[in-house]
Amino acid sequence: MFRLLTWPSPYYEIDPESPNEGIVNQPRDGGIFPIKCIACKREFAPADFTSEQMQVIDLWGWYYPFEKERSLLQRAVALRQRHRGLQGEADAKLHSPHRDLNQTFGEMADPRSESTKNQFKEATVDDPELRQFLSTHSCNYEGRLEWVRETAEKRAQKLNGRVVICPICGEGPVTIRNHDLD
Repeated sequence: MFRLLTWPSPYYEIDPESPNEGIVNQPRDGGIFPIKCIACKREFAPADFTSEQMQVIDLWGWYYPFEKERSLLQRAVALRQRHRGLQGEADAKLHSPHRDLNQTFGEMADPRSESTKNQFKEATVDDPELRQFLSTHSCNYEGRLEWVRETAEKRAQKLNGRVVICPICGEGPVTIRNHDLD
């Protein structure tokens, strides 16, 4: 049984959907985005949910990537504040016209010394997800964090506190996996 949680705020009515005319349509090739639990990664079929649940699941598919990126950006900003010596030395895009905005700690081809590379590895030893993020993303982390935070808040307002909790593990929200959420 799936639980739909709501906050005490006003409830918004959701119109029922007809098969293949709603959030999860099955194209002619048969492919659809998988519906998965964020925690246990269990996949579900669209028919396992009511139209109301599907709308909430779809909204989570748009909300969760921003929440995940917000967490990574907050950790990146905190790391930069703790390890100011690494700041600016790890610019992965050395020839970028926006070089001052491209501050990353990544391991992409860069001219950093082995000592600086080792400092980066030590600084991220307990957070391999952050290490991967910083190794593949180059941006103004503070500026991006502000935008991501605002976007996540707007999407959270649409959810209005609603979430479909996985019936298997009982811990993670179920979402349409149309973004890289792993």
